[in-house]
Amino acid sequence: MKKALFIGGNGAIGTYLIKEARAAGWAVDVVCMEETASNDPFLRYIKHDARDFAYMKALVNDRYDVIVDFMVYQPNPDDFHPFADLYMEKANHYLWLSTYRVYGPSSPITEKSPRLYDITLPDDFVRYGE
Repeated sequence: MKKALFIGGNGAIGTYLIKEARAAGWAVDVVCMEETASNDPFLRYIKHDARDFAYMKALVNDRYDVIVDFMVYQPNPDDFHPFADLYMEKANHYLWLSTYRVYGPSSPITEKSPRLYDITLPDDFVRYGE
């Protein structure tokens, strides 16, 4: 059975992907800040702060086929790099999916917030690893 780890996966995107992964026969672990119960033996919710690097390093030692990361790495975006490096090393596939990079500066971010692409020049976007 393939195994997935969803980090911050109890939000708007993750809840749907959990259902899809389970329907496809995957075992899924979800790290989230909320206490969440599951009657499914192949769906485990882990209440913990995913910004705790030492904890996450120990967790991903149990190698996953895929790690899907929904975290917003704020207030310091540079915090992303050590986590991304760790997850890319430990999993066959690593995806970072966050709506945070869709929207421009706004507090709080809502679906009515300006989209980042509409208020930013293309040269302002930075790609990881460059």
